[in-house]
Amino acid sequence: MRRFTLPAFCLIALLLAACGGGGPATPTDLPTPEESTQEAVSIPELQTTIQIPAPGTLTVPELGLTPGETRAPFTFDMVQLELQNTALNSSSVIDIFADGRILVNGVTAQVSADTIEALRGLLEAVSIYDLQGIFVNEGGTTSGYRYYLTVDGPLGSRTITADDGNTPEELLAIFTLIIRLGELAGAPEATPAS
Repeated sequence: MRRFTLPAFCLIALLLAACGGGGPATPTDLPTPEESTQEAVSIPELQTTIQIPAPGTLTVPELGLTPGETRAPFTFDMVQLELQNTALNSSSVIDIFADGRILVNGVTAQVSADTIEALRGLLEAVSIYDLQGIFVNEGGTTSGYRYYLTVDGPLGSRTITADDGNTPEELLAIFTLIIRLGELAGAPEATPAS
């Protein structure tokens, strides 16, 4: 058996070091930040806040359209308003169709194209599919009316619920027009509270 002497062992260690040795890099072998060719990238903190509108306030978020892009004109197939008189525990449903038909509790009436256009314009003005807000009373309502407005059309279906006292003027104008049209078809008179 052959034994290595200390000088032979040192010689082997020097030869391995000269060949690169393949050992792990030491901290002195790593580049310093000044020697690095990559720029430091700072990532800004994301600050997100959600704005909740005050009850009874209608808001429409930004649509994010690119310059020159327009939205298709708003149209609907059917608009339905259900009025619930919470004090009397009664309700009435008014359906209005794009062709001018109105249906209330099995009674049908017809209105002009101008009347349908007026309703369409009110719905478009509030961006009915995009509007946001809190329109119901906290804890429900025990007096007055609760309104369920449903719009069906090419963009889908949207239902908005509102209570007296938390209904913004823009929605109140829509409810009032639909109620008046319902009265043409024989619906019992229901006047929304302002």
